[in-house]
Amino acid sequence: MKLALLSFTPNGAILAQKLQRIEKIEWINRPEGVSAASFTSTFWNQVDGFVFIGAVGIAVRTVAPLLRSKATDP
Repeated sequence: MKLALLSFTPNGAILAQKLQRIEKIEWINRPEGVSAASFTSTFWNQVDGFVFIGAVGIAVRTVAPLLRSKATDP
C-alpha cells in the first residue's frame, strides 16, 4: 500500500513520524514549502490514499476540486 502523508503542525509531524514506522506501508511525505493542494494533485492518481494530520477543513478544501467518483478516487 502506498499512502501520501501531509501534516501541518509540529505535533502533527510527531504523529507522522510514528505512522511512518508501519512497515507494510510506503509513505510519500509532503516536502516543506510545497502546498498541500500542489502535493495532493501531483500524487492523486499515484497513491492508494492520503493521510491528512490537521484540521479536517484543510483536507476537504484540498481534495474537493479533485474528487470525481468514490469508485476511482484514492
